[in-house]
Amino acid sequence: ARVSGSTSKGAPAELIYMLELQCVLSYGVSRHDEAAESCPTMIERTDVPWTNCTPGAPVTDSIGLRESCALTRISAPSEN
Repeated sequence: ARVSGSTSKGAPAELIYMLELQCVLSYGVSRHDEAAESCPTMIERTDVPWTNCTPGAPVTDSIGLRESCALTRISAPSEN
């Protein structure tokens, strides 16, 4: 990446620094906790209660691709 700027207002931008980033892709496992069944009771405008149940879910694992990046070098333009 290139970082450009100017030393005074209105001056043209010039290259100040070069940044080097290193990125890595890796697979990781995520654990999803068990979710219990939920059955809240709702009351309609007619004052009639009813229950709306959402089924629970067991513990599961999933595998996903992750990206992580780090700044590995900062240099002046003359060093490149």
